Amino acid sequence: MEQCLLDEKRALMDDHEAAKRLTDAGVLVPCWRCGGEAELQEIHTGGKPVYAVSCKKHHCGAYGCAHQTKKNAVAYWNTRAPILSAEEVEILYGKENP
Repeated sequence: MEQCLLDEKRALMDDHEAAKRLTDAGVLVPCWRCGGEAELQEIHTGGKPVYAVSCKKHHCGAYGCAHQTKKNAVAYWNTRAPILSAEEVEILYGKENP
């Protein structure tokens, strides 16, 4: 349990290995928008179902991309974009536009 909490914190800070361990365990990290609890959705579109993860808070509206497997939907949700350093932001936007 303690390792799971540590992996959750690491995954939220762009540790892809921690995100993979959580995904393999079927654990969802909190919502990227509001920090709320997430849930896996099965979506029926007339053919095979697809899966996506969304925030349980209806007012939040955060939703992950749909995937053909539950594991891929969870992996997408659990993987966060890297946090840029000040130097990387400067390279990306220039000194005058942080």
